[in-house]
Amino acid sequence: MKTIDRLSDQHVLALGKFIIGCERVRHSKRWRTAFAECARRHTFVPFVQIKEVEVLLDLLASHGEQRIYQLKTGQILEAANAVAREWHEPPLMFEPTAPPVAAHPA
Repeated sequence: MKTIDRLSDQHVLALGKFIIGCERVRHSKRWRTAFAECARRHTFVPFVQIKEVEVLLDLLASHGEQRIYQLKTGQILEAANAVAREWHEPPLMFEPTAPPVAAHPA
């Protein structure tokens, strides 16, 4: 059984929201570093809303940091989007990046 299959739907969705929130706030897809910092502080704000903080703290207590870090980002987002569809929530997607601005010729 895959580790992702051991997580509850609530855990998967909250972790997916955290990953998207990390990219939105920090402009980085390195969510594991941000997750470790948040775990030490026992809060996941500003990456998620208050209602997801309790779920993420429960995920941490239930499964431990190392098991969470072993999860693949794509797997998490795929599973989180399946839950979001089932629960009639909007899909979780990374913000599109703007194309680089060309330098003006001198």
